[in-house]
Amino acid sequence: MNDEFQIKTDASGQIDTQYYMDQARELRAEYHAELFAAIVKKVKALLHISTPSIEIRRPAHH
Repeated sequence: MNDEFQIKTDASGQIDTQYYMDQARELRAEYHAELFAAIVKKVKALLHISTPSIEIRRPAHH
């Protein structure tokens, strides 16, 4: 198996480290957003309190 990929270079032919740092920053931001959303969902599920149904009746007259 021979996978080829291109390494992005800058105008001087050096590896474009700024490009790869920006890509990594973007991927981390996406991951953190997904992680935060999953944590919020889990916390909401843990804190969800179902209230018992309350039945109000008039007192019986004797």
